[in-house]
Amino acid sequence: MATIIQDCLRANLDDTLPETIFQRLATSRVDLAFTLLQRLIDVAPRRDDVKGLVDPAWAALHGQASQIASLLVGNDAAYYRTLLRMLYLSLQSHVSSDRPRSGKDLDNIEKDRSDARAKKAKEVEATVLEILQTVVAHGFRSLIVELHENPSRVQATDFVLLIAIMRTCLQIPGVASYSEQLLTYFDDERTAQHASTLLSWSDRLATAKDPIYGEVSMNFLLELSNLPVLAESLVVNGTFAQAATTNLLSMFRKSGGVGPFDEPMRLYNIWARGYLPLVINLLSSVGPPIAAELSTTLSQFEGQLSRASHSLCVKLSNISNGPYTGYLTLTMAAEVHALALITAILNRFRESGSSLGIVAADVVELPWDSSGVREDIETRLQRRNNLRNNIIPTDEHEEAWSRQKPLTAQEGCENRLEEKVVDELRAALSLLGNADW
Repeated sequence: MATIIQDCLRANLDDTLPETIFQRLATSRVDLAFTLLQRLIDVAPRRDDVKGLVDPAWAALHGQASQIASLLVGNDAAYYRTLLRMLYLSLQSHVSSDRPRSGKDLDNIEKDRSDARAKKAKEVEATVLEILQTVVAHGFRSLIVELHENPSRVQATDFVLLIAIMRTCLQIPGVASYSEQLLTYFDDERTAQHASTLLSWSDRLATAKDPIYGEVSMNFLLELSNLPVLAESLVVNGTFAQAATTNLLSMFRKSGGVGPFDEPMRLYNIWARGYLPLVINLLSSVGPPIAAELSTTLSQFEGQLSRASHSLCVKLSNISNGPYTGYLTLTMAAEVHALALITAILNRFRESGSSLGIVAADVVELPWDSSGVREDIETRLQRRNNLRNNIIPTDEHEEAWSRQKPLTAQEGCENRLEEKVVDELRAALSLLGNADW
């Protein structure tokens, strides 16, 4: 199948046929290649011939990669969208899932790696860097410009695809070592600033009040922040500070905040799955110097933090008369875990104070009832049947997990979704001072 895929992609580079005939053939070839690649990735994602598909997949796009945004809103958008999906899948084969099992394995990795394999790895790294520069950094910025000028012609899923390509590229072994080069790429395109601008007017682009472009921009900033040098740049260039002032994030300042069952549901995900992890990455990368700014900024979301203080409380069923009172989602558990981690980091910085070169009093305490949350988590974990029955899946992935067996039978969970929720709650509880669970 890998040979057929390569032949289809390489045949599309030959445009000597009349345009109308070539276009029909090219579309049929790439559709066939994409279908075969999906199947191949499912059954043999790490095979060498599968890994080798990055070259033809990139070659099919390379000549026009700098124009990818305009191509995605043009007449042949479906064709180039399929090529991008193929590029994404082929890159997936280079994300290593292998883990050495012993110290001896670690010692032997370099010895067992042939010169040819090492050379190929360098070639892949060079290709990935080029993809990050042209498709991601330049393409994402250009697509935002297209969205601003012709919003009806742009699909939000194209942004999602570029973010997925970026995430995959940064996970490929060796790529992170080029962090300074990557910083130059994204700084030259001012991609982070454009993403922040997209966040600032995402509320006006919302369809049926669904802020999908707010989620897109937040997820992009989050992916950037996974690389320390890029995370630092988000602070230095003011992107993080600007994001906190947007109309979208102001929703989290209102009394009562935003919950997982409030419409639009995407808004809560932006907070719990986007903004809070972004704060964690910045604290991890920049450290004590940013603690005062981040704690002050987070404290401004008092309504959201107050709601989060009581979200797990089983005693306060009279807080809301809504149909979801007392129920729990995986994202709610993730929110509590994230806030527990942020609180623990800030507490450590505050306690160390001058030894870290900061003024302890400047690192404010979050208006989040950590002791009350700890008690609520303990109560939830003590009542496992009640916890299990009150977990609600919120998307198709969670629906699937609710039907899957847990990975660890000893934990007392009956399905994968419950196991994920319990893992988040236990991690939060450990950070809040109770490691017995």
